[in-house]
Amino acid sequence: MIGARIREKRKERKLNQEQLAELVGVVRQTVSSWENGNFEPDRKNLAKIALALGTPTGYFLEETDDFAPAPDRVAAAPRLRTFREALDGSLHALTSEDKAAIVEFLRRRMAEEE
Repeated sequence: MIGARIREKRKERKLNQEQLAELVGVVRQTVSSWENGNFEPDRKNLAKIALALGTPTGYFLEETDDFAPAPDRVAAAPRLRTFREALDGSLHALTSEDKAAIVEFLRRRMAEEE
């Protein structure tokens, strides 16, 4: 069931398996295996999936069907929306190397916070 929920949220976010894999730091085949129920992500990857898809880990573990954002995230939403709009407008100007550097930076920051 975790795999079905990962697929559902990935499609809602209009991401393909390759894009989710890049955000999580795995290969596309791993995402496919999760979604097909061949195996489940470990806790570390589940946390990364949840972050990438903007959904609490409990949703994937079937602890809750409620994935409404926390109140503190709602308060930050206008600021994040403005940032995201600015970022979306700038993404086309980034080189592949720039994008890879950003992804690597975010991976390191996530690892530091664990």
